[in-house]
Amino acid sequence: RVDVEADEEELQKFLRDLRNEMDLLEKLRHPNIVLLIGYSTISTDKLAIITEYARLGGLSGFIHVKMRKEEIGFDLKKKWMREIGQALL
Repeated sequence: RVDVEADEEELQKFLRDLRNEMDLLEKLRHPNIVLLIGYSTISTDKLAIITEYARLGGLSGFIHVKMRKEEIGFDLKKKWMREIGQALL
């Protein structure tokens, strides 16, 4: 019984944290951030996050493709960090 309660408390904390993060992401509006359209937590085993379509794919894929083609220099990394920072302000 204690394990079930602990698991339930952990799950509720996870869902609260997820909702807080999604609420924050829904408010972000910046050209460098993919728009969060919505999310669903109706079922704990089937969570869904809905974002706008990213024509060029995700950041991870973009970086891996770029890394295969060329070295990512410090100036480009610095530019990306600046843009990420601006997007979060």
